[in-house]
Amino acid sequence: MELTSEDFPSLLIKNPYLWYPNGYGEQYLHHIKLSYNTGGKVSDTKEFDFGIREVEVGLN
Repeated sequence: MELTSEDFPSLLIKNPYLWYPNGYGEQYLHHIKLSYNTGGKVSDTKEFDFGIREVEVGLN
C-alpha cells in the first residue's frame, strides 16, 4: 500500500527543509507521528524523525 498526499492530505509537507550533505548545510529532520485505525479504534502508532534529500515538482 502506498500512502500519498492525494489520499491523505495531512501527509503534505509545505515548505520542506532539505537534508544537505555534510559541509553543505544543515541536516534538518522532520518529525512524524502515524496512527493506524481499525474499526474506529487506534490499533498501532509509530513516531519517528526523517530527512528529505530531494524535492521534485511536476507540472500537470
